[in-house]
Amino acid sequence: MVNPGLYAKIPYDPYKSFAPVSNMAASPNVFVAHPTVAAK
Repeated sequence: MVNPGLYAKIPYDPYKSFAPVSNMAASPNVFVAHPTVAAK
């Protein structure tokens, strides 16, 4: 997905030419902040 940003012309459509095959990784997301950071 980097090639369209680097090259003006590429011989394929990077958004339509590829299909997902499997999930490479999964991880839970956790957001932690100190209570003094809360919006006022």
